[in-house]
Amino acid sequence: MNRKFAFGLGTFAALNAADVAVSAIAFRLGGAEGNPATQALLNCGFAAALTVKALIVLGIVAAITWCYRQEPKTSAYVLAGLNIYYTLIVAWNLYQVFNIPPFP
Repeated sequence: MNRKFAFGLGTFAALNAADVAVSAIAFRLGGAEGNPATQALLNCGFAAALTVKALIVLGIVAAITWCYRQEPKTSAYVLAGLNIYYTLIVAWNLYQVFNIPPFP
């Protein structure tokens, strides 16, 4: 595995951690989850949702790493696409946090 791909995997993990952190801040400020699947998990508790998200992220990392051995270029493009997607999610969450009206 080359350094650029390893950096991409680290970026993917960091973006997911940022997604969780910014979402937690939004929930404390009165925001709501927009993803119905995640909302259903949150009904079971934040720890349960965090556990499932961590398992999904680990599964994605394992799958991309396995695919990298077969098709390095394709895997790198998929990882880049996922990183762009999660960058947009984190940016949207930050936008929402800064636009939640203050408590009266």
